[in-house]
Amino acid sequence: MSQRSAQGRHRFLRRTGSAPPERNKIRRIGILLGLLAGGCGLGPALEIPLSQPEPTPNYRQLVADSAEVLKFGGSQGFLEISPLQPAKSLQPGDWMACVRNTAEGRSEYFSFFFKGHRIDAARRAVEYDHCEDEAFGALPRPTPSKPAKY
Repeated sequence: MSQRSAQGRHRFLRRTGSAPPERNKIRRIGILLGLLAGGCGLGPALEIPLSQPEPTPNYRQLVADSAEVLKFGGSQGFLEISPLQPAKSLQPGDWMACVRNTAEGRSEYFSFFFKGHRIDAARRAVEYDHCEDEAFGALPRPTPSKPAKY
């Protein structure tokens, strides 16, 4: 660094009381990048559910009447359902319930996701759903279909 540029910098500091504008820009960019990068590490702590309507009071009956239950082998085993709970960030829908199908001594788990008082999605449970840890109760019988009037 030349002696002349060092003297110019000192004069600038004496006149303005702060660093040259170029240094301030670099410092501001560094602070901004630090804040952005630091915020990423707080992601799970800052997770705020966007929309969670009141849980459907008859979610058990919705699952029992769903065609998805039959697709997952409901006619061949004993079906049980877990209590309704808020869905986690990577799960579809706002609410979730697990269904356990026990047949021939084996249990299979399925996840049902609710949004807006209806079933939004259903799939075979994955480890993230933690269905094996849930308490289960009997699933009600499907609502009988009404005969068509002629």
